[in-house]
Amino acid sequence: MSRLLWPFIYAASIVAAPPLIAAEIPFPAAAPAAVPIAGGPNLSLSDAIARALNANPEMRVSQAELDASHAARTQANALPNPELSVLMEDLRAGRRTTTWQLSERLELGGKRQARNQLAGSVVAIAQAEQAAKHQALRAAVTEAFYQALAAQERIKLSQSALSLAQRVHDAAIRRLAAGKVAPIEGSKALVAQASAQLEFSQAQSELRVARDQLAGLLGLPKADFASLDGSLQSLPAPLSWEQLEARLQDAPELQRAGHELQRRQADIALQRSLRVPDITVSAGVKRDEALGENMAVVGVSLPIPLFQQNQGGLLEAVRRADKAQAEQQSTYLRHRGQLLQTFERFNNTREEAESLRLQVLPAASNAYELASKGYELGKFNILDVLDAQRSLFQIQASYLRVMLDVHRHAAEIERLTGGTANAATPSVKQE
Repeated sequence: MSRLLWPFIYAASIVAAPPLIAAEIPFPAAAPAAVPIAGGPNLSLSDAIARALNANPEMRVSQAELDASHAARTQANALPNPELSVLMEDLRAGRRTTTWQLSERLELGGKRQARNQLAGSVVAIAQAEQAAKHQALRAAVTEAFYQALAAQERIKLSQSALSLAQRVHDAAIRRLAAGKVAPIEGSKALVAQASAQLEFSQAQSELRVARDQLAGLLGLPKADFASLDGSLQSLPAPLSWEQLEARLQDAPELQRAGHELQRRQADIALQRSLRVPDITVSAGVKRDEALGENMAVVGVSLPIPLFQQNQGGLLEAVRRADKAQAEQQSTYLRHRGQLLQTFERFNNTREEAESLRLQVLPAASNAYELASKGYELGKFNILDVLDAQRSLFQIQASYLRVMLDVHRHAAEIERLTGGTANAATPSVKQE
């Protein structure tokens, strides 16, 4: 068969839609794009964190617990109430004796001071728990923000890949019309274009999911922002392990473990003070109607600690303090191990991102341009172009994934150390 008939055969194969192309590898229908809300504001990372802290119910829970601990501290500082008693003897008129007496219990052994210290440590625990939830929410919002930002960037990448596939397909049609290639090259270009269209549809779906997850952390049923203000390529600055280890003690979870140990130690002091009996002093007046006289009455009462000296309460407090001390050490070692692991991952992914940006991406882009131009000039076949295009897209997708991992690890380091966001250093944008 003459090669002059190949363009017409290829065109007829597209119109007739044979199973090889139209049935087995159709163009996927594009999913509805995550269209930005018209007139909606753009959302930055700082705005997202502020909105989440104001709207997330977990923060209201921790604030309520903190308020309750402050109320408990106020109660612990209160003095015992005085007692008023009335005693009547011989109820017959003219011979009745009535005693009015006011009593007050005097706490000995430092009970009130011990209660105040215990209540103060409970307040400190509530504050540390609130700080831990604050840091956890910041990390969750940061990860969700960069996840949505990466999905937003992948839309652009997929559109670029789709344009490249269309460019290769158009070149294949031109060469086919010129009778320079076989129809199979047009089919391969069509398959590549269909794959690029599918990648674009998947990117649209990922963006919708990522936006919904971020909106959920902001307390919203759906996103009310147009797009995200930020750059994945603005990577956090390199970190020093010595600085991170020094900041480890400021981590909210470690602070909470330390305050828990202080609470248990304050409980020991309270239980020890309860072994000292309190004195109750009383004063009043006694009216004797038979004599027609009023008489002063004073008294002192002191419990005899014969059977109960709070031995069990003191021993329990000591053992719970030992437990809190062991838990503090365990929390520190676990936290340090997590921080060291995240630190290593951060450094590795950051180096990988820099290597991709400076070396791999330029080489892949140059390889594709050479293959594409060479194919148009008849120096390469379609497989060389498709292979270069696929490699370029995979490397660009890997670059997005690695940059996202860098920001994830940085957010986790902030959560583990209780610090603020590390200053980002903008990278040179890869064209």
